[in-house]
Amino acid sequence: MHQSPNNMKIRLIIIALICVNSFSMFSQDGRRIEKDKQLWTEIKIEKEITKNLEAQLSHSLRWDENVSTLYRSFTQLTVGYDFTKWFTTKLGYRNAYGDEGYKRLIAIAAFDIDFKPWKIDWNNRFEYTKEKSEDEVDNTRIREKISLKYDNKKWLFAPSIYGEIFLPLGNAQAITDTEKIRYGMMIDVPLSKNHEIVIGTSIQDAYKKKKINRDLIFSIDYEFKF
Repeated sequence: MHQSPNNMKIRLIIIALICVNSFSMFSQDGRRIEKDKQLWTEIKIEKEITKNLEAQLSHSLRWDENVSTLYRSFTQLTVGYDFTKWFTTKLGYRNAYGDEGYKRLIAIAAFDIDFKPWKIDWNNRFEYTKEKSEDEVDNTRIREKISLKYDNKKWLFAPSIYGEIFLPLGNAQAITDTEKIRYGMMIDVPLSKNHEIVIGTSIQDAYKKKKINRDLIFSIDYEFKF
């Protein structure tokens, strides 16, 4: 039976909302929940080198303890190549500063499904992290992220929802004991052709053996493309 585009869009929205809700239900297992509020900020500079190749340099600051303590500062360089309109690969390097800093290598395979004004992104990310602690614990993990974005050119902003799951591999005790999930909503606000602000709110659950660290995250990013 043929379905109208509007019916298909409504079904996709319902599926996305169910996915996000299922992430939140995953934490209801009886473990003690410790809550915190965080603020994440980021500045990104992106340069198109060729039609298919681009580079991005970013710096991030993150506050926790109810936005009272700066606990993380890091710089990241990422290079991406578009093989097709729907498939992109990226390689990145992150350097986090301070006593609890780390160095991280990142590889990403991203798939985009664009049926305007809707867009689905499926992001597969592999990370290798070396801690700066005395025992130099290494950490590898896979992160799976899916997002649904509504980008109507007549609007002054583009809202999206997303869900992400962290799957540790091998010795993953440096950052999280078991698993971590993150889900939320973002709003892209173009300021001009080259400038954009992205604001959002997310919930992050880090699963420990006897408790869950639940963070309510407010984020604001500034992006400059040239």
